[in-house]
Amino acid sequence: MIVASMVVGTSVNAIARNGMLRNRRAVDVAQLYSLDRVFPEVTTAEVADLIQNDAATVVDVRKSEAFEAGSIPGAINIPPIASAHERRSRLSEVKKQQRIVVFCESWRCRWADRVADSLILDGYRQVAVYRAGWEEWKNRGEQ
Repeated sequence: MIVASMVVGTSVNAIARNGMLRNRRAVDVAQLYSLDRVFPEVTTAEVADLIQNDAATVVDVRKSEAFEAGSIPGAINIPPIASAHERRSRLSEVKKQQRIVVFCESWRCRWADRVADSLILDGYRQVAVYRAGWEEWKNRGEQ
């Protein structure tokens, strides 16, 4: 009886007008914690082109100390430990439909995905990851 009640309750909630499957935020949160989201990736040349054409906001997710020591020109620092309020404050000028490129130290760092997930939950839809990151950027002499 308990199992049947749970099945009926979940089914009704899922299809109800304001149920969990019709609530975009609830679906995003469920996906964030249950699925590995795959983000589009950009190359060093693409990042340079996006910056030159002012076609994307670049987000550096490394710790503040690393960011202050050097970063991609114009990047905004949003470490993975930043609160939702802090993240939204730093991106307050960025429109939800604008392209955002997130990067970390190198391809070994997964913080970019973590922050990119948070940005998706905040309503940004054009989020890409620059996997090669700061290591590749600085080694190419483009500081």
